[in-house]
Amino acid sequence: MNFRWLILLVFLFRTALPLSEEVVIVDTLTNSTALEEPTDEYTCDCNDKDLLEKGNYTLTVEVKNMQVRLVEPFRDAIAFITSEKQHLLDYIQFVVLRDTKATYPLLLNYTEYASSFDELIKTFKNILSTENDISLSGIKYEVTTAVQKFFTSLLPDMFLCLSVGKCRTVPLEYQNCMTASTEHWSVYIGNTPNKMAATIAEAIYRYRKVEFLLVDMHQQLMNAQSLTITDECLKQYVHSLPCNCTLSGIVRCQTSCATSMETCFGKYSREWAAKLHLMRNMTSTKKSFLDEFLTLRKTIFSVIRLFIERKSFEYAAHVYKACGPLGEMIIHPSKHVARIHSPGPFVSRADGAVRELQLSAKSWDRFGRKICDHTGVVVHPGMCYDGTKVIK
Repeated sequence: MNFRWLILLVFLFRTALPLSEEVVIVDTLTNSTALEEPTDEYTCDCNDKDLLEKGNYTLTVEVKNMQVRLVEPFRDAIAFITSEKQHLLDYIQFVVLRDTKATYPLLLNYTEYASSFDELIKTFKNILSTENDISLSGIKYEVTTAVQKFFTSLLPDMFLCLSVGKCRTVPLEYQNCMTASTEHWSVYIGNTPNKMAATIAEAIYRYRKVEFLLVDMHQQLMNAQSLTITDECLKQYVHSLPCNCTLSGIVRCQTSCATSMETCFGKYSREWAAKLHLMRNMTSTKKSFLDEFLTLRKTIFSVIRLFIERKSFEYAAHVYKACGPLGEMIIHPSKHVARIHSPGPFVSRADGAVRELQLSAKSWDRFGRKICDHTGVVVHPGMCYDGTKVIK
């Protein structure tokens, strides 16, 4: 009999237990817990001042984390592209002078060829290094002017040192006459130098544009907090946050959160992606910057061959007509000592750094979605707070 009473008591005790386990709800914004039972009407009542402070702290921490993750790749890319400019030009100068010494040693040893070429390279360096804004047309003008000056001085040297057997020199007045009479140098060496000048000018423009974009985006990244977390951004962000709701476990609606993230990071994200897209267009050409600058070597050697093989007699007739017979010439002028130093092979690290940065094109889009996805514990997935009311 006592055993039957024991079974009955156990049965009554178990039926008295709740059908489901009690759930502790965690409010991720206030770190508080509560046990709530559903009511007929659910509302949320927030303290705007307190919520603004907490919302500002949350977004600031997230933005600073993003800055830390992105800043190093940008600093590396800027450092690489800045340091490589001089190395690139030094390497081009070395290659041209080395190959000239091997193929046309008289031109290098007995004329002003080396100093004229050095002046050309310095012009390229100045255009690459100047902090002034220069348009593509402005760069083309400066490069073309420098290239024409170089080839104008090269014509008399080629004639006196390559086409008449041994290197010769003439009186200064006759030399000046020869230089002045080569105003229309394209008649003797073609239009290839102008095409080469256009190629190098475009390469310099793209190089400068990439460097400018890197510096600009680094500055944009450093100012991300002030550019994104504005008063309107905070207002919309915290307006979508549920707090002090009569039913715990209600999260913000995705649509209201997405709207606030668009206000905060939409413009910033689009500008970021657009700059990276422009940078990709500036670097995704068939030829690298090195290949484009090496057209200088190819052009110089093709011009020398053309002049020696086909145009030297035509040029000689022109000089005779403009300046008279050569007259007194000095054979074997003083030999120049051309010191050629190798800067080491040029291997660009900037190209790889720029390609790596392309991976961050969608970073700020994902950043906003990540914040919206961080909803905490979801107890009532069918309900959410849209900033004004709880909806199903």
